[in-house]
Amino acid sequence: MLTAFYNLRTGAYGPLQRGTQILIPTYSGKGFIDFEVNVLSREEQAAQDYFPDHGLLIQVNVDPEIFDTNSGSLYVWFDEVGVPGRGIVEDMIGLGDVRGYLDKEGT
Repeated sequence: MLTAFYNLRTGAYGPLQRGTQILIPTYSGKGFIDFEVNVLSREEQAAQDYFPDHGLLIQVNVDPEIFDTNSGSLYVWFDEVGVPGRGIVEDMIGLGDVRGYLDKEGT
């Protein structure tokens, strides 16, 4: 999964543009599956109150077993230069939504 996200960030699957959907072929214990990546529109991004209005917000659907979730849905926000700054893994079993952010100050 980390390789897939690195390749996504570097443009290996094409440019990340609002409204784009990308299917990333992967392999899991269940066999071959696709990660579904959706680059959200400005309106869809604005509806997500945890994320800034600038940059790009992507919604990813992965195998629910990867993060032990009910849905397999996660969000990753990239700043203007493509650095992932915030994320949410939705509906983790026993925890609910797990949120994280990159602390650029190092504190």
